[in-house]
Amino acid sequence: ELHGQWLRGFDFDKWDYWGSDSDLGWGVWGNQSGWTQSEIVAGLALVEMDTSLWDVAERSTITKVFPAVHEQMFKSLDDMLTELQLQHDAIGHDVILAKDPNRGYPAQGAKTLTDGKKASVSNINNSWLGYLGDDFSATVDLGEATEIQSIGAGFMQSVPSGIYLPDQVQIEVSRDGEMFKTVATLQPGEQAKQQGPARSTLAKSDLDLNARYIRVTAKNIGTIPNDNPGGGTGAWLFVDEIIINPEQVEQAAEVSP
Repeated sequence: ELHGQWLRGFDFDKWDYWGSDSDLGWGVWGNQSGWTQSEIVAGLALVEMDTSLWDVAERSTITKVFPAVHEQMFKSLDDMLTELQLQHDAIGHDVILAKDPNRGYPAQGAKTLTDGKKASVSNINNSWLGYLGDDFSATVDLGEATEIQSIGAGFMQSVPSGIYLPDQVQIEVSRDGEMFKTVATLQPGEQAKQQGPARSTLAKSDLDLNARYIRVTAKNIGTIPNDNPGGGTGAWLFVDEIIINPEQVEQAAEVSP
């Protein structure tokens, strides 16, 4: 930090920041005073032109296209919340984590996995459980034996940030919470090739089961591939929701056991 300004640089060997790493290509010693530079230059130009923004804007034809753009780009809060909501049978039920998430990305703890909310890829701090180099495993207690047709979980991939989909996901079920049976082994397939940031659901549908306990175990890829940013360091695994019998089946990749 220099007089209140962020130095912009990222050490890809140490996989740590010197300053903001939000823009690729900035030099380590480049800095900015804010996002007002273009406004300052535009204001000086208007002075030289002996005019004002309002006089210039009076000749604008934006009103012809603005309604359509506004409808597409500025959705209502209700519409945005609806997009992030999920409806499924695990919502509100207890979850036991085999291992706590990294302290940097704890979200709301275990209850994050059954809160019925689809995590945003643009707000990873408060909506994802993050595991650095570690596997993820969680068991949902539905309270009673339940007919089950579909089981899945939501994961994130953002290669530039070192976040990767799991190598595979194992789904197990139990009636007593002690003896578990594997019912599916899932892999991301083509979804693993995306750069992201993107959210993907790995799920197994067309099941015909009766169980009370659902255990989902996701295997971290472990180490970032050498030809990717941060290569050779630990990979992040991000998970946001365990989804059982959803009202609407999301895009899924699955491999039968």
